[in-house]
Amino acid sequence: MEAVWIIMALLWGIVWGACTRQNVIDKGYDSVGAYFLLGFFLGFIGFIIAYAKPDIKKEEQERMMREIYYNSRYQSQPQQPQYQAPTNDWRCTCGAMNKDYETSCHRCGKEISEVTWSCSCGMRNQKNAAFCEKCGKPNTTPETQPAKATLNADNVQDELKKYKEMLDDGLITEEEFAAKKKQLLGI
Repeated sequence: MEAVWIIMALLWGIVWGACTRQNVIDKGYDSVGAYFLLGFFLGFIGFIIAYAKPDIKKEEQERMMREIYYNSRYQSQPQQPQYQAPTNDWRCTCGAMNKDYETSCHRCGKEISEVTWSCSCGMRNQKNAAFCEKCGKPNTTPETQPAKATLNADNVQDELKKYKEMLDDGLITEEEFAAKKKQLLGI
């Protein structure tokens, strides 16, 4: 009779552990093993603790919608929106979120230098980001520098209008606009 109770207790823990784990996965978190154990040992209470965590996917979807709007309005070819972490943590191209002290991705093993660039202010930014998220300085890594193209006066004027419109909409700062203007005019 005791064996039946032990088996039922194990099944009860496994069910609550699996429910808690799935809840955390649905919210967009990567490390879910601890939440399985939380649900296994605490049951319904562990599930409630996991349920109270904020939803990462919703925040990321809102950010992606803003980027899609920006890309459709201001860029000739839309780019894949990239998640920009508010801290110095970094997101790999495989989608895994890594802590700032990690030098390689815990999921795919890519080195941090393959995915991000470091600004003089200490902020780590995505490799394809044109400006630092923290201080607004332009990305000066060699692989992001565009090839020298010959621009005629009409192209320069069109580019300046586009950046002025972005400035008026509040998508870039005055400093970013001035830097781009200097670059386009060759000053």
